[in-house]
Amino acid sequence: MTYFGQIGGNLFIKTSAKANDEVKKLNYSVTSPTGITYASAEPIDKINISNQVNLLTACGSIGAGAEYNISGSTSLYGSIHYQHHFMNATKADSDYLIRQKREGTNYTYSQFPNAMKLRQIVFAIGILF
Repeated sequence: MTYFGQIGGNLFIKTSAKANDEVKKLNYSVTSPTGITYASAEPIDKINISNQVNLLTACGSIGAGAEYNISGSTSLYGSIHYQHHFMNATKADSDYLIRQKREGTNYTYSQFPNAMKLRQIVFAIGILF
C-alpha cells in the first residue's frame, strides 16, 4: 500500500457550453401593484451559452490518496482532491439576471451579475496498468 499527497493546478479549456433553464417572462405593467407580472415558467433545454463562458479557466488543487499494488505493474488507486478556481467560468460582460425577493406581501427585483467561480471536491478511483 502506498499513500500520496498532491499539490498543483489544472487548466481547463472549454469545448462546448450548454444549459437548461426555466424561464418566467416578465411583463412590465402600470396596472399591477408591483409593476411586474409574469407568465408561467417555460422550460428551455440545451441552450448554447458558449458566448457567455470563458475559453480558459484555471484552479489550484490539493489532495491525498492511496494506491494498492495487485500484481506487477497493476494497482488500484483512490484519491480525494479539493479544487479552487481562480478565474470566473463566465465572462465579465455576460448578461445580467433578475433576482426576485419577497418582503412580506411585496416583491422587489434587482439585477445581479452572472459571475461564477467553481469550488469542487473530486473523488477519483481507478486501475493503473
